[in-house]
Amino acid sequence: MTSSPNNRGKNGRQSIIALGWATVCPGSVARHWGHSPLPLQHGSEHTDDMRRHVLSSTIVVGLLAGACGDNSPTIPTGPTSSVATSTTVATSTTVATTTTVATTTTSLPAEAEQAVWPFVAGDRYATPEDAVRTFAVEYLDYTDPALGEFAAGDNRSGEIEVRAGPGLAAFTTVLVRQFADDTWWILGASTPDIVSISPAPGATVGSPVTLEGESRAFEANVNVDIRVAGSTASIASGFVMGGGFDGLAPYSKAFDFAAGDADRGVIVLRVLSPKDGGAESATIIPVQFG
Repeated sequence: MTSSPNNRGKNGRQSIIALGWATVCPGSVARHWGHSPLPLQHGSEHTDDMRRHVLSSTIVVGLLAGACGDNSPTIPTGPTSSVATSTTVATSTTVATTTTVATTTTSLPAEAEQAVWPFVAGDRYATPEDAVRTFAVEYLDYTDPALGEFAAGDNRSGEIEVRAGPGLAAFTTVLVRQFADDTWWILGASTPDIVSISPAPGATVGSPVTLEGESRAFEANVNVDIRVAGSTASIASGFVMGGGFDGLAPYSKAFDFAAGDADRGVIVLRVLSPKDGGAESATIIPVQFG
């Protein structure tokens, strides 16, 4: 019995929430899901479906005078002028001019260090939809993304499904969170079409890094980009081959990369459209370089 895209979306919510917490609080996810991925056992379609969502769960989280007078007759000839001239309280408007703290991005919520989008030096988004749409277009290379409804996880987080077009089966579930500055940030993204097993989100990786998991895609090809955090430029690229549209199949491949002085990165795996080259679905894996 084949699960519908809507059912896969509901199950995907658990996996993407796990991914988000793996990014921000990997220890809590490890305690909930275990340190090792479940073994891949091929069997019934129910088993395969459960395996996809449990495995994808691995892929998959706050800144805040006074005045005086005197009625003595000797005051007007002297001290009053000094009061008037010593208007350093008024002229020292550095209190007002230093409001740049509120308008610059130098003071960021601690969580921003773990977010994938927007970049620290980039724009900020007042709604989760704006954050997801720009992430889909500018980071994942969706051509004209169709967004589903925002599904709240708690009062400051949730997820949105993204498709390459209305009604298409393939989708990516994007986890979003509102930080202490009241703007929305992307913590992670995953698709049932690409189930990453290794490396785990937040893992420390060196060159070469071996990517392992299961996938299904047109002609079995899944595009791979390794990027430095805060950039869309690729420091290593290529592809892995899993299964075709008939079902998931394993992939495993090593990639050499040179991260320079960067200490964080993101591995981006995407199924690309044979029609226009835009993304159809994607899974991202934030990692540490070491």
